[in-house]
Amino acid sequence: MALHNFSLRELEFFRETIRAGSASRAAERLGVSQPAVSRALSRLEQGLGYALFNRNEGHLVPTSAAWALDEELEPVFSGLGKIARISEHTTSSDTEILRVAAPPTFSICLLQPLIASFVGLYPQARFQLEICSSPESIQKIAMGEADIGMSNTTLSHDGIRFQNALEINAVCIMRDDHPLASRSRIVAEDLDRVPFIAMARSMSSRYSLDRIFEKSGISPDIIAEVTTSYSSCAFVARGMGVGIISPFPALDGPFRNLVARPFSPGISFRVRLMTPAKTNSGWLAQAFQAFLMEQTARQYAAIAKTFTLPPSNSQ
Repeated sequence: MALHNFSLRELEFFRETIRAGSASRAAERLGVSQPAVSRALSRLEQGLGYALFNRNEGHLVPTSAAWALDEELEPVFSGLGKIARISEHTTSSDTEILRVAAPPTFSICLLQPLIASFVGLYPQARFQLEICSSPESIQKIAMGEADIGMSNTTLSHDGIRFQNALEINAVCIMRDDHPLASRSRIVAEDLDRVPFIAMARSMSSRYSLDRIFEKSGISPDIIAEVTTSYSSCAFVARGMGVGIISPFPALDGPFRNLVARPFSPGISFRVRLMTPAKTNSGWLAQAFQAFLMEQTARQYAAIAKTFTLPPSNSQ
């Protein structure tokens, strides 16, 4: 029987029994009867098909399975605790709108689904998402026209607080049927005269890559130039060539026929969270910022596992 067949109250009885050491003490702490706790524990054990406690002279000693289940439930109850604490500071009369600004790839692949998930947790939250270029995002944060932004900029600004979410290296992306897909790592020399989707010359990563190609004495066959990693993935997925991109968050998109390989020499990217330096964040900004940092790390870990990439340098 899956955990969704049990109520949160029953799972709460289980967790409190672990901490209290007996059903009677757990019942006292929770303000319920001891038989109610005992019935919940019996239902859990019958439904799961294994014992959660060993009975020892009135004490309930958790089994290894109980400790494993408690660990699995920890993120759930931790999240519920955060919701409860934030809800204490909010009422229906203090609606706050969070203004978020980010470049297209971050907005499409990361922020749009995360905002939807966040609103599911905090129904009172309201958002304004503006999709703009990275320089425009930086300007909006610095001018106080946006509350939170994300970018892989390497710039600094007196009007912005930067928080590093990830530090990762560029990868070479290609279709899974491409001749280079059999290699575990791609070096610059592998790309000589290979059909290539390049980032636009206005992008800092393009400058770094051009210097690498120039030093290596190679010339990829540039089929198209794009301004977003998402666009590069879309073209590569259609078999137009290979690309060199930051793997996050573009590879979290709908590109199931792509593979990614580490690229040498390395090009480093920082995924950075931006907030205005001169204003204090409200409850919504603080909650979403914590959610965004947690989910960013989790989603990159999933990407790294799917595409066999190294972990973030910041982890």
